[in-house]
Amino acid sequence: MTMTLTALILIIVIAGGGIWLLKKLYDKESINVPSVRAGGLSEHIAQPAAKAYCISPLEKFYYEGKRIDPRKYIVARVDGDCMSPRGIYPGNLIFVQSRNDKEMELQKGDILYIQYQRDGFNGFKIREYCGESDDQGYVTTAYYSAEGMTKLSRHKKENIKGIVKYNFSV
Repeated sequence: MTMTLTALILIIVIAGGGIWLLKKLYDKESINVPSVRAGGLSEHIAQPAAKAYCISPLEKFYYEGKRIDPRKYIVARVDGDCMSPRGIYPGNLIFVQSRNDKEMELQKGDILYIQYQRDGFNGFKIREYCGESDDQGYVTTAYYSAEGMTKLSRHKKENIKGIVKYNFSV
């Protein structure tokens, strides 16, 4: 009887250790996903950032039949609805291709991932690229109000960290 009890305890300890190890490996492969603001700045200053989100290593993303590896992109979860007219809705996951000035040309209509720090807001936002604003390194971007009105803004080109490549509803 004691031998059976000892064997049972040993099995439980080994199984528990295996489960612990699997959880550690699972957590290590998970991707933490920050929030990206999609709305007017005044809408976000007083509001806390969206709840933290994580992509499981078991989640799979496909675009036109091709599997997309989230580890090759900047991944963010959309908080706000200013890009809804462009098919990017609150809660969507966007996969951003990191921008290198020498390798990637901006094209009208690209959705830009922009680092922004001003008026109590420090983070990232998305805007639609409209064109070069001036020769001082600024670009004109657009976002949309809840009523569908286009609002223009300017951003330093150096603050553009990437271009949205994929948009997934989750």
